[in-house]
Amino acid sequence: MASKDLKLKQRLGRQAWSGRKKVAVWIVTAGAFSGVAWATWHYTGNTPVDVAVARVRKGDFVISIKARGEIRSTHSATIVAPQVPDPRIVHLAEAGKPVKRGEVVIQFDAVQQEQNYLDKSTGVRSVDSEIVQLQASQKMEDESDRINLLQSQYNVERAKLEAGKAEILSEIEGAKDRIDVGVAEGDLGRVPAAVP
Repeated sequence: MASKDLKLKQRLGRQAWSGRKKVAVWIVTAGAFSGVAWATWHYTGNTPVDVAVARVRKGDFVISIKARGEIRSTHSATIVAPQVPDPRIVHLAEAGKPVKRGEVVIQFDAVQQEQNYLDKSTGVRSVDSEIVQLQASQKMEDESDRINLLQSQYNVERAKLEAGKAEILSEIEGAKDRIDVGVAEGDLGRVPAAVP
């Protein structure tokens, strides 16, 4: 039984650590402990801090800022002046001062505005009266043209009746009546051109 005399180099079911693996584990463990030790020393130690100091003196503290840009109001409104010639300002709000709702910003001379209103209303009234007068005269002319038309139509009808008598009367009077008809028709032809 020679098998009893032999010694196994490795046991079954367990893995043996090689020398290189043990050395690598020791190096990693030692590095980790040294890193933790260095971090503890570095971050928990007192580090001197340099603080800027200066002597105090009494005086005005001025901060000046130079910048370019446009300043806009958060709440603004456009104000439109009335369309009147040469308005005179009586009261003007202080420049740069905030204005509340209902406050007077600018006030114009009311006397001048009233005078302008009276002048314009007088002009309007005179133009209105001229319009009424022109309408009345136009109406009178229209009526006159209608009367002339009726008169001309009457004259034509009368001349036709007189011409109808021409058979009874002499030829001379018949010719005269035909001439009258022609004249009356000529008058009638001129009148409708004047009537609208």
